[in-house]
This record gives sequence, structure tokens and C-alpha cells, in this order.
Amino acid sequence: MSRRQILAGFASAAVGLGGVGAQSRPLPANDARLLALKAALARADQWHELCALDAGRDFTSSVAQAVAEAAQESALDAWEAVLFQMAETPAAGMVGVAVKAEQVALAVCAGSSAGEKALAESLRADLARLVPGVVTA
Repeated sequence: MSRRQILAGFASAAVGLGGVGAQSRPLPANDARLLALKAALARADQWHELCALDAGRDFTSSVAQAVAEAAQESALDAWEAVLFQMAETPAAGMVGVAVKAEQVALAVCAGSSAGEKALAESLRADLARLVPGVVTA
């Protein structure tokens, strides 16, 4: 999957965002962008996982191994690029804040102290409760 394919879902992800959660007014453009970036991040993560599985295989050719490892690195670069885009996009409302906070909570859960993980899990649960349809518990 190419970086272009991963990022191609922005337009389709933004369709119908005005109905997210309990909102009745249109979603601000930056929050819609953050939701689209969240979807792109999920696709980039899936691409990276597939490339990691491929790079972990036993290859009979060192060239094939190098290609698989390069694809894995490219997938990680695409994932990181989406995170930077999220960081550069100011949230315009609670939906945008929820998208960003969920990613921070996921990062903390992946490698922190037991207390930090508990706090991050609590934050994710709060966000899922307060902004349903954007964050999943």
C-alpha cells in the first residue's frame, strides 16, 4: 500500500462528520481534518503491521529481506508523518481535542508506568463517554 493510498481517505472520512456525537452543527474544518488524520493513522498503522510481518519472514534472498525492511521503514515514516500533521493541526473543538488526546493516551498505554497507563486508560474512557463516536473505549 502506498503512502498516497493511505492518505487518500481524507475526503471520504470527512463525509457526514456533522453528525458525530451529539453535535447538530457542522464540524469545524480543523476537527474534520483531525478525524480524517485519525483514519489515515489507522491505515498507516495497519500498513506498518503488515510490513513488519513481511520483514519478519525467513527470506532466501538478502535483497528480498532488504526490500521488506525498507517497506517497513517507509510504513513507519508514513505513520509518523500523519502524527506530525495531527500535531500541526489545532483542534477547533472537543472532537479535535478528543482525537489528539486519544492518540496521546494510546502512546502512554504502550510504554509507561502502571500509574500513567491507568491515567491514560481513564482519559480514553472519559473521552469515549464525553465524545461518543469519535473515541472508543
